[in-house]
This record gives sequence, structure tokens and C-alpha cells, in this order.
Amino acid sequence: MGGWSTSIATAMRSSFGGGPAQFRSGSHEGPTDTVYLGAFRRAALEEVGGYDETLIRNQDYELNWRLRQAGYVIWLDPTLVVEYTPRASLPALWSQYFQYGRWKRVVVLRSPRSLRARQLAAPGLVLGLAASLVLLIVGSWLGLALPAVYVMAVTGCAARARGASKPQVALAFITMHLAWGAGFLLGR
Repeated sequence: MGGWSTSIATAMRSSFGGGPAQFRSGSHEGPTDTVYLGAFRRAALEEVGGYDETLIRNQDYELNWRLRQAGYVIWLDPTLVVEYTPRASLPALWSQYFQYGRWKRVVVLRSPRSLRARQLAAPGLVLGLAASLVLLIVGSWLGLALPAVYVMAVTGCAARARGASKPQVALAFITMHLAWGAGFLLGR
């Protein structure tokens, strides 16, 4: 792995880039809301109907939601390691995260109580940036506030990146946030 893949992996591991999902950091063992590539008891899967094969993305979160609603506990074991090779370009990352946002909306429409406040951050950013653009068009300098704060946050978080290109990590953050938010808001 190298180049864009390394920078994208760095962004995805960051809670600023990929969100605070516990499975990303694997920092502690215990109950969690979802896991990536989980191992499940067959009886539990059968009880809740297994994976929803109509979902192209977000199947894991949706399944874990139904398991939790049925009284099961999703357990994170940080000793389990999964190798993952991230996308190697910004267009590929955009496509991935746009789909993530799109399919999260599908899951939320089916199970509104599955929505977490943190999952509204990227759609809120997209709406806020659109409103900022409108404010700038009508001549209000207030339209620079959100973009300026966002650029400072991206720059500050990318500056902490180790072993990856800081400008590439910053661009990966922006791509992930805007693609996920746009997918959630606009994806069919």
C-alpha cells in the first residue's frame, strides 16, 4: 500500500474522517453498536432474518441494529484483526462514501430509530456549505464562516497524520465528508 491508499487509510482510521465507530480504532473490548465483518451465532441470525440482501451497503449496521433490537449484544473484540485495502483514488473514495451515505438513508427510512446524531454531521455539512454559497452569492460575508471553520478543522486534523501525505489526508477527509453527506441527501 502506498500513495493515495495510505492517505485514505489514515483518513478512514481518524474519528474526524470515518466517524467515532469503535470498530475502526479497536481500542477496547466490550459492547458496541456495530462491528465490521462480525461473527454471529446462527440462531441469532435466523431469529432476526439474517442479512437484508436488498441493501447494497450498510448491511452490517442494519443487521447489528436488528440484533440489538432483539436483545442481543454486539461485542467488539479488538484482538480480531481484519486486513482492509482502502480505495486508491479520490474518485473511487467518493463513489464508496456516496454509496455509504445513500444506503444509510435507505436504512434510516426503514428504521428511523437506528439513526445516531453523529450520522447527521456530513449531511449537515453539505447543507451548511450550500447555505454558505447562497449567502456569498447574495453578498453576505457570513457565508465564509462555515467554510473557514471547516477548512481549519480539516487542516488541523490532517496535520496530525503520520506516515501519510498531509495534503492528501486533508483531501480524503473532504471527499469522505462531502460524498457521504451528498449520498445521504441526494442518492436515489
